[in-house]
Amino acid sequence: MEDLKQLELEWEAKGRYGSRAERLARTARWLPYYSLLAEEKRGAAFDAASDPTGFFGVLERENLFPPGAGLLDIGAGTGDYALRFAHAGLCVTALEPSQAAVRVMEERCAAAGIEGVTAVCGTWEEYEPAQTFDVSFLSLCPAVCNIKELEKMEQLTRQTCVIVTVMPGSYDRHRKAMMQELNLHPEGMITDALFYRRVLEARGRRARLFTAESAHRFTVTKADFMKKYRTYFGIFGVPGELLEEYLERYFERHARRGLLQDESKLCLGMLVWNANGD
Repeated sequence: MEDLKQLELEWEAKGRYGSRAERLARTARWLPYYSLLAEEKRGAAFDAASDPTGFFGVLERENLFPPGAGLLDIGAGTGDYALRFAHAGLCVTALEPSQAAVRVMEERCAAAGIEGVTAVCGTWEEYEPAQTFDVSFLSLCPAVCNIKELEKMEQLTRQTCVIVTVMPGSYDRHRKAMMQELNLHPEGMITDALFYRRVLEARGRRARLFTAESAHRFTVTKADFMKKYRTYFGIFGVPGELLEEYLERYFERHARRGLLQDESKLCLGMLVWNANGD
């Protein structure tokens, strides 16, 4: 079994998450980008049959989420999972730091007639609920970024913990290329599933791992490209004037007939374990 202290040091070295205050400041810098993503989801209809990763079906077949169970969704975004869980009969508390995402989530709930979601606008670091939950769930969120935060997740959970996160092999073609050209090395990004599993095993947890992959090719207009990456790279402190010039040149170099051909691959892992270590 691996040494837990060494894993903790490796975790911080890989992710550079920093102190609680540093993580809160980083979340604040990300809020404009979260707002942009939320606006893209505004008006998106809820589809109860949609399960692109197959993960929800796995959880149903495993009977891990019985109707009426209380579930905490950490970093719920605009509610893609929260609405599914509530539609299945769970009582969902959806924690999300972006007020814009919370508004879109509430709009989607209202449009779908779903009443089982209680949205809470706040950060994980500052969240101290009076109650515990049957299930704690986290998807593509960096909040649980060290052993202390993992312990907090388990302490809030009576039964099952679930983390959905990236696996090695995920990429966005042009975003990756631009990160390399700009020599950016982001701090505080999400932890991959294989590292989570190493930490859980070192803590005596028997986590089951389920995987899924998807790949997409799509075209991007210059207006959408500029809007997205002005906001995204601004998070990392690239000066506005320099960034504007760089994005203009990058688009012109790679676009064909006014459109950028892009591609992405998302490799996901879902870890499921008993919060009590049984």
